[in-house]
This record gives sequence, C-alpha cells and structure tokens, in this order.
Amino acid sequence: MAAFGMGNVADANLKEWGNSMKRLMNEFGTAQVVVPGHEEWGDTKALTHTLQLLKKYGKR
Repeated sequence: MAAFGMGNVADANLKEWGNSMKRLMNEFGTAQVVVPGHEEWGDTKALTHTLQLLKKYGKR
C-alpha cells in the first residue's frame, strides 16, 4: 500500500498483470493476510491498490 508507482517492471507481463490480479481476487478475495513480494504484509486492500496503480499507469 506504500507504493505510488509501478517500480521495476522489466520482467513483468504488463498485458496480463491486471487479469492475474482479478483472478487472484476472485479466488482469495476474503483472505485476511496478503504477503506481497515487497513491502509489509497486509490484507486484500493491497490487491485493490495494485489494480488502482495498474489503471493509473495504463497497464490494466
């Protein structure tokens, strides 16, 4: 949730990232703990935040 940009996306599949996030949220949308690759552990707000960043930077 602390991220305000996309960071290093050199190895990312930007075309699929948003779809992957949506599938993750459909499968695990009621998770109480989300462990991201970076930053602190949180809840599903981190997933929503990622989708918002993808939309903001035109990657969704």
